[in-house]
Amino acid sequence: MALANANSQLLLAMESASRTASVALLRGETVLGTRMSADGQHHAESLLPQVVSLLEEAAARPGDIDAFAVGIGPGAFTSIRIGVATIKGLAFGSDRPIAPVSTLAAIAQAAFAENPGAAQIVAALDARRGEVYTAEFARGSGSPGFSLVQAEGLGSAATIAATAGRGAGIAGELPPRFGELLAEAGREDLELLPASHRPRALAVASLGRDALVAGETTLASQLTPQYLRRPEAEETRLAAESAPRDGLSS
Repeated sequence: MALANANSQLLLAMESASRTASVALLRGETVLGTRMSADGQHHAESLLPQVVSLLEEAAARPGDIDAFAVGIGPGAFTSIRIGVATIKGLAFGSDRPIAPVSTLAAIAQAAFAENPGAAQIVAALDARRGEVYTAEFARGSGSPGFSLVQAEGLGSAATIAATAGRGAGIAGELPPRFGELLAEAGREDLELLPASHRPRALAVASLGRDALVAGETTLASQLTPQYLRRPEAEETRLAAESAPRDGLSS
């Protein structure tokens, strides 16, 4: 469902896939306010108070929100679930549209906006276990001004070294020593961009507004997170179930 009169509609955007959660409230393209949690603060404790604070500042109520945009991952499993569940709760029982936004695309949105000379951006998020969630984007025309050229996936520094375009910028939330690992792989041409290009609600809002205008939306009952691998607990359980039992031959 396309959002009519997008320039006058109240949009609440949320991003929670990384260590810091953020919320933004916009009317059309006018930013009414933003909030961001402290690094490491549990998102279950921070998101709703941020929403309440923004609405109070704008003299608005939850029922005044016309549409939502939310980062659906990839990223930290629990953090994504909390963000998605919060949006579902706010939109529950209504037909207000929700724009699901890739967290990696939100990183690219901010990186391209703040680096006008960048032609290609590799968006990356620490996935632990020596891996990162990545996708590569190239600057283009139209909205949002860039396109996906390397699909979202799960890899390592070596994977990025083998696949990233020449001179691409690396943006997002990276594991320790990631730059050193890229250099060891012979990719000194890749530029590590400032840590400010972590996923943020304002970038989610920008991409979400485009999706809402285009009718690329969903409803609360259909909103789901986007994971690129199983949670560690599930992988441990499946490994245990598939392991041979004592006294039995495999």
